[in-house]
Amino acid sequence: MFDRLFKRTDTVVATPSKLNCLSAGPVEFVFALVQGTTPDDTAEQLGIAAAIAQRGGWMVQDLLCNLAVFVRGTLPTAEPLQLERAALVDKLLQAMGAKVRVVHGAEAAHFGNMGGSARVTYGVLLPSFMKVMQALDEVPPGRSRALDTAP
Repeated sequence: MFDRLFKRTDTVVATPSKLNCLSAGPVEFVFALVQGTTPDDTAEQLGIAAAIAQRGGWMVQDLLCNLAVFVRGTLPTAEPLQLERAALVDKLLQAMGAKVRVVHGAEAAHFGNMGGSARVTYGVLLPSFMKVMQALDEVPPGRSRALDTAP
């Protein structure tokens, strides 16, 4: 079984035409910076945030240290994205209170399979990434901020 998995991965990695050919379009994003009372609590809170987002149909772009990144819009949807984003932000704040800071917004972004031989992932490149990270530092615990990055 593992042999088949590795052969499949080698095929994807060896076929650069399938990697790094990104699509463009409007994407909604929610960044949640989590700080629990202990490292174990922080890890648990990250899991809670990811579960809330996944139940809402969001893609868990990544969990990195204390940061959870959720995106939506890389696939067509029938629901207005802004309403979905507001609902996710509300659910995160209700469930996690002062253990989370949230920055969210929408912008034109690029998405698709990216990476190389060390790691391949499906993800989103957000032009405002650095603005989001700065805003996360400024948002008080238990609060959210909408970043004005409309596509």
